[in-house]
Amino acid sequence: MSSKIYFLYLILLVSLVLSVNCQKLEKGKRVEKLQTKIEFDPIQQHRGQGDARIQVYIESNIGQPMARLNFKINNVENFRDLVLEGENIYSCTIPHQEKGTVVSYFLEITTATGSKMFLPKNAEKGEHYAFVFKGEYNKILFIVHIALTIVSILLFVIAAYFAFKHIKSGYPISKTVWLSVAAFLLFFIGIFPIGMIIEYQVYGTLWDGWPFGNDFTNTKALILFIYWLAVLFLMKNTIFRKAVKNVIADRVFASLVIIGTIITVALFIVPHENIRF
Repeated sequence: MSSKIYFLYLILLVSLVLSVNCQKLEKGKRVEKLQTKIEFDPIQQHRGQGDARIQVYIESNIGQPMARLNFKINNVENFRDLVLEGENIYSCTIPHQEKGTVVSYFLEITTATGSKMFLPKNAEKGEHYAFVFKGEYNKILFIVHIALTIVSILLFVIAAYFAFKHIKSGYPISKTVWLSVAAFLLFFIGIFPIGMIIEYQVYGTLWDGWPFGNDFTNTKALILFIYWLAVLFLMKNTIFRKAVKNVIADRVFASLVIIGTIITVALFIVPHENIRF
């Protein structure tokens, strides 16, 4: 199979990864016990102003149940009783918090016969739901951020294709170099100035990755930035058109571009939000 076919497959893989990460669907949770049926869609975020609303459907043929929301904010535990507001619909709210505040919570439901059920079912063992309060972000900035990220990854993939041609048949390395430089600059602009502004709008922090925090999205962006900066630095004489040999051979640079592209695509397969290490 020709190198062009491999390249097309790689482009399709990148497009699929980016489209999957654009939207994440959360399926509803359902618990049935005795004559009581419960349906609940746990929230993962609350964006904008106002309190966070928790709502659960409870249908029982053995009398009206009681439902309680247990939650923790900044290691402070609290609870609220859910109120029946419609046909089998129980709800309550969690007071609005600052951007970036994470709330862990679980539901405790007591039937008319005294039987208890928990959502999630292992809540007593410490398994809880969680969501984060988020601010509103500038939609134009967000579109620019996504566009720059997508274009930079595609340029890295194209650079890897020409790097492969260089290793296989001695194709001039210059195209790989300049594609890598262009991809790196777009990646830098999209992730750091623009990405940090969006993060501040949403979470209230400019940087929550290593070494100041444990956010995986920020940390992986930093890892990629350092990797590509180091790889391009090793080819600085070509970049700045100096008539001096580079620190590494062209074939080594081509190999590093291929490896870096694989790492970049692999890290962007991982979901982007609410991951801590």
